[in-house]
Amino acid sequence: MRLTPSDIRAAPVAATELLTYLRSTGWRRLEDQKRMDLHVATLMIHDGRAAEVQVPLLPEAKDYARRVAELLNVAAEVEGRSPHHLLADIRVVQFDVVRVRRTGRNDDTLPVGDGAALFALANGVFVASSLAVVDPRATYSGRRPAKVADFMETVRLGQTEQGSFVVRLLVPLPSSVGQSQTRFSFAKENAPPLPFPRQVTRQLMRSVRRAKAAVTAAIAGDSLEPFRDEIRNGVSAELCKALNAIEDVTPLHGVEIGVVWGAAWPMERPQPVAFMSDALQILGHAAEFLAAKETVEDFWLEGYITKLERDDPAGEIEGNATIATTLEGQLRRVRVTLQPTDYNAAAEAHKIGQRVRVKGDLGREGRRFRLVSPKQFAVVEHDDDDK
Repeated sequence: MRLTPSDIRAAPVAATELLTYLRSTGWRRLEDQKRMDLHVATLMIHDGRAAEVQVPLLPEAKDYARRVAELLNVAAEVEGRSPHHLLADIRVVQFDVVRVRRTGRNDDTLPVGDGAALFALANGVFVASSLAVVDPRATYSGRRPAKVADFMETVRLGQTEQGSFVVRLLVPLPSSVGQSQTRFSFAKENAPPLPFPRQVTRQLMRSVRRAKAAVTAAIAGDSLEPFRDEIRNGVSAELCKALNAIEDVTPLHGVEIGVVWGAAWPMERPQPVAFMSDALQILGHAAEFLAAKETVEDFWLEGYITKLERDDPAGEIEGNATIATTLEGQLRRVRVTLQPTDYNAAAEAHKIGQRVRVKGDLGREGRRFRLVSPKQFAVVEHDDDDK
């Protein structure tokens, strides 16, 4: 069925979207023309076939909708596809479209719990991937970086699709006008840096692909250690937990994640990544493993002691000190076990409100921080604030 001007007026298409799509599918510019008050750009198909379309550039022109409809009908005929499907693709040229598909079902409906879990999974993998772009870690705590929070505000839910139920997430991309990508022939070394939204969607696909590889390695080696090796590639406790979100809802099913890059910033399209129920179970264990095992080696902890604990306060035995410091932009309390001499020095520093410093391996015990293998404990004799 051909498009009509009414179809275009119902949801207008910008000239930049038209041009981006045409350039990405092989059309090339012939010339610019100016007719009365309407600017148009004339293009033809790249393989030399006698097919020309005129792209209207001024949406305020009275016949803009008619000209767009004519353009899309001709382009669809040349490409051998439905004009309505072509229009749907044009509307998302400025978006990366991530598709999260529930597998293992033969209909296009889901139980309410399944649907809620699928949407939670989609949101969770985006949060984890955006955090990995900023700073790859085994796990994250505290407030999200402003860049991540701002990005998540831009992600949009698209209309769900048929095909075992598909959730679509739309990631808006900045305009590529003036960038070398619009020529679709740039060399990699001369390519401008990717915008942050594209970095996130690319990281998302890399992270889930590496998470699947870690699942395979974990099964082969009967160990969750392969997940630790993939931290630098964006595999985190948050990513594994998000992927595991649907495992307990309806077992014996799986999930598949794929992406269609926005034509505004073209890249080679990766294969979708699928996880079946057995892999989802392992990801649940991996989430706990990564959350509990995060360690920062040779970490210098500096702050004020807020609490001291020793079974025999007067005895020469080790004791626990709690030191308040700033971690991840927030005030945190870190527990450390000190040898008798260091504990006594810490007690004296606590009495007079002096800062202390100690080196060790910073890790977690559940939600709490602990510094293990402490060494080089010292009292900070002069605070910077007093200088």
